[in-house]
Amino acid sequence: MRKKLKETKFVKYYGDLEKSLLEQIWENKDGNMTDDDYKKEMRNYLYFVSNYNFKFSLIDTRLFNYIITPEIQEWVDKKISIITKNIVKKIIFVVPKDIFSHMSIEQTMEEKNGLEYQEILFFEDINEAKNCF
Repeated sequence: MRKKLKETKFVKYYGDLEKSLLEQIWENKDGNMTDDDYKKEMRNYLYFVSNYNFKFSLIDTRLFNYIITPEIQEWVDKKISIITKNIVKKIIFVVPKDIFSHMSIEQTMEEKNGLEYQEILFFEDINEAKNCF
């Protein structure tokens, strides 16, 4: 059963313990998220994955509106992915049509630890993404 875990200024987190699914829905409509805001949200993601042992992640970045710099990509790899890669088996991203946001998300997952996830998929359509679980 899907349950809201937390809502912040930029993200809504939902968990379904029966499906072992964590949903992270980004809502940075104004595009004013800072690097520190992003890091905080990634620490929230790490907290939920670690504490609930979620095996699957659905990350909706259609309203992400943030470019992940190479420095932040490396930070995610060393602080987040290094841990979550051992817990999460499948990550599905719903990506924006904006090529720059889309590419920065893909590049983040191409860092050393990001490459060690069992399965990472990208979709533009939320319904197609949800059909993968």
